[in-house]
Amino acid sequence: MRRLRCGLYRLAHPFTGKPEYRAIIKTPSNLAIADARVVTETGCQPLQKLKGPWTKPFDIPGLLTQAQRLTVTGLAGIEEIVVPNRSHWLLIHDPDDPLNGAYATWRAPELGENFILLGRSSCREQLDLLKAEGVFDWKDQPTPIPGKEDWLEWRDCKVLSPSWGHINPVNPELFDELQPSRLAIGIRFFGGLPGPERGSWMQGYPPSVRAAVFGRCRMEIRPASGGEPVMSKALIGEQECTLPNDLPVCDYLLEVFLDDEQQGTESVSPVRVRSLHITDWEGLSLGPGDSGIGTTIAGHTIQGAKIHRADRDGSKGALQ
Repeated sequence: MRRLRCGLYRLAHPFTGKPEYRAIIKTPSNLAIADARVVTETGCQPLQKLKGPWTKPFDIPGLLTQAQRLTVTGLAGIEEIVVPNRSHWLLIHDPDDPLNGAYATWRAPELGENFILLGRSSCREQLDLLKAEGVFDWKDQPTPIPGKEDWLEWRDCKVLSPSWGHINPVNPELFDELQPSRLAIGIRFFGGLPGPERGSWMQGYPPSVRAAVFGRCRMEIRPASGGEPVMSKALIGEQECTLPNDLPVCDYLLEVFLDDEQQGTESVSPVRVRSLHITDWEGLSLGPGDSGIGTTIAGHTIQGAKIHRADRDGSKGALQ
């Protein structure tokens, strides 16, 4: 029997700031979910696409408090969704839209990337020890989750150092998940004007690069088809780099090479590769503007700057 594991999605209430947690699922990219339903104790819920392989968030009673196996129908070859009983979750900003305020378990946090750690109170001893040793930190005091007994949020968490070898793993599972490797390298794009496809930016408005490394590295950006680098830069610690505004329309590879400080040499093959595409303005077309995610208040749904009426039959009407 094939199963899918449930992830976690967090969205703060726009007025109170109270966090709301829902389930999210990563499905195989070639799997149709138009007829998919999840059976919970409150009934059947449809699965809908959010973006890429991810479903839209949906409610599961007891999401944070108990392990569950939920029956799913309408997914070829998939019969169950597993809701794990975890002591902690690591949530990052949406990599494709970091300004939308949503956090989820999209992937593991990269080096230099701030994230939210949602954990039971049993995580406190290990986290306090890591902070006291100067290898891990967060902002402000841990925040209790209203209505979720024994759960706390550690916000703006960040790994500060690779030197964890002398620290006692009080909570081995949490310790192992947070500990960076010696080759930990964080590379993230931010800013610029994103294009219509994931990993693309509009010509004349490329992204900047935020890099975080332990040790010394060199970053190169070159056309994916080959040729000389259009940019080369030494990296140490945390840095931000601005890409040239005149990059032609093309697919590019960002490659990071590790320096061996003892041998005075550089790795022949890149230890980290990211791709990006510069998109031509002439190829743009008008696309749908409804993300499907919003907050419903007094019969109206707020989605960013857009407000529409949620009619009783589930259809959307214009705001009068």
